[in-house]
Amino acid sequence: MLKITGGCHCGKIRFEAQIDESRVTACHCSDCQVMSGAPFRTVAFCKAETFSLEGTPKHYVKTAESGNRRVQAFCGDCGTPLYGTSADPAPQGYGIRLGCVDQRAAGRRVPGRAEQHAPLVRHEQDRRRRQIRGQQRSRVSLGEMVVD
Repeated sequence: MLKITGGCHCGKIRFEAQIDESRVTACHCSDCQVMSGAPFRTVAFCKAETFSLEGTPKHYVKTAESGNRRVQAFCGDCGTPLYGTSADPAPQGYGIRLGCVDQRAAGRRVPGRAEQHAPLVRHEQDRRRRQIRGQQRSRVSLGEMVVD
C-alpha cells in the first residue's frame, strides 16, 4: 500500500488515501476520454476507509454503459477532476484521478533513459499486446513505468 496526497489546482480541496499500486488503471473508453479531455484517464483505487477529504467537491452522476450510476467529483471552482465512486450513500471505494495526485511525478525523465519520459510508462510490446487483445483497460505502475 502507498500513501498518497493530492488536491485540486486552486487548492480548495485536498485528500489523502492509501492505494494499492498494483490497481492503477488507464482506461480509454469513450466516457473516460470525454470526461478527462484526453485519450485516456488514469485512476488509482483506494478503499473508503483509507480516503479522507478536506473541502467540498461538486458531483456529477453519470450512468455507465453497464447501467451503474457513478459519482464524478471535481472542484467547483477550478474544475479539477478528483475521483469517481459509486452513487451509494456509503461507497466502498474511490477511483482517484492520478492527475491530481502529488506523487504522480515520481518517474521524472532520467537523462539517457528515453523510456522514462513521463510520470507513468508502458513498454511498446505491452501496448501492442493490448491492441491485439482489444482491451479497453491497461494496468500501469507508479514510479519508473509510464502509460503509453
